[in-house]
Amino acid sequence: MPRCTQTSPPTGMAARVFGNFTSSSSTITVALFSDVSNSKDVREMLIGGKIEAAFVKPSVIVDPWQVQVAANKAFHLDKINKKSTRNIYTEILYSLSPSKNITDSFKKFGLANEDTSVLVVIVNNQGTPLEDIQTHIAGQLITLDSLPEHTDENLVKKIYKIKEAELSVGSLLDAVVSRIASKDIAPV
Repeated sequence: MPRCTQTSPPTGMAARVFGNFTSSSSTITVALFSDVSNSKDVREMLIGGKIEAAFVKPSVIVDPWQVQVAANKAFHLDKINKKSTRNIYTEILYSLSPSKNITDSFKKFGLANEDTSVLVVIVNNQGTPLEDIQTHIAGQLITLDSLPEHTDENLVKKIYKIKEAELSVGSLLDAVVSRIASKDIAPV
């Protein structure tokens, strides 16, 4: 069975827990893995329901705040029984996407067989514990501070249809979060 190796800092610092800004009882744990060599196997386990978490491509994530906004939206939709997908983890992937096409959202934001890095999101410690996920990932758990090294800003701009003129008045993160928040209000 593959073993995850960990680089400095220790596990408690590499993974971060974020609170939900509308409910103090909801949290997400976010962890970044690099040098992943078994994405295909992990993806099959995820699809088969053997792992409960959202596995996100770090190349399309500008900042953990982007994931927090999508998770908050997913929490809200789950609470009011208005999810578009089957569970909270797929709803997080769907909420990250500017598209209303669920399959397209999973392809652009979910783990692919060839990915060598992955951002793992666990809700309220109710999904698969991070320690268990680590035993299935042949890669390194690294600090979330290194997320920008895995982000492909050109890909983010393409997916979210962000023009340079927009970036002259705000940040890339601002543009992305605005699109996540307004997905159901205005088409992109």
